[in-house]
Amino acid sequence: MVNQIPSLLEAFKRYAKEQDVEQYNKLEEVMLDGLSIPVLGDLSFLKDCSVGFLSLSNCQVGAIDHPFPEGTKIERLELNSNNLADKKSLEALGNLKDSLQELHLANNKFADLDALSPIHSLVNIRILNLIDNPVGGVDDDTQLAKATYREGLLKALPNLQALDGLDRNGEQVVFEDSEPEDDEEEYSSESEEEEDGQEEEEDDEEEDEKDDEDESPPNAKRRKTDAAAAE
Repeated sequence: MVNQIPSLLEAFKRYAKEQDVEQYNKLEEVMLDGLSIPVLGDLSFLKDCSVGFLSLSNCQVGAIDHPFPEGTKIERLELNSNNLADKKSLEALGNLKDSLQELHLANNKFADLDALSPIHSLVNIRILNLIDNPVGGVDDDTQLAKATYREGLLKALPNLQALDGLDRNGEQVVFEDSEPEDDEEEYSSESEEEEDGQEEEEDDEEEDEKDDEDESPPNAKRRKTDAAAAE
């Protein structure tokens, strides 16, 4: 059985020690997946931290009772495979609206669209993952429910580029590197990849044609040599 850690602050301190980082607030990436931290506790310490990527997947988190403080620098937050279900937990993310670009909440317990409404305030989010949540009708493959769910989030989040693995056009997203630093080239859709492939083929064909033009036919070279010798 995994030992329970009393708070997120304590988890940060232990992680810094494991990483040979003298001060926990100097950590830029913190991955605590699989630890038991059901109660995150007071999060005010995050204001003075440098962490940009925080992963708390499969940590048995049942609720986020304390808000993330203003000034927190987190750009990517992963909370997959926990027990989050209530609206209050998402309201606790409100102060991340300026920094947060990726939010991963797959495999939690969110059961209705109203519980997800606080996400609408996170206007800078580009990647949002809510797969495997029992949101009414969405997991039952009801087309109307899925359309309402997608349209609501896409309308509320103008910068959203990928929702549940699909871009705004419904094309499958191929993730290349999900590190927060790679802002513009983070993923491409299948349609974009096909276009890139066609462009590469066209470029190759143009290069082949140019090479053919540059090379003189062997017979032509032979005739030129014979004419020079006759002179």
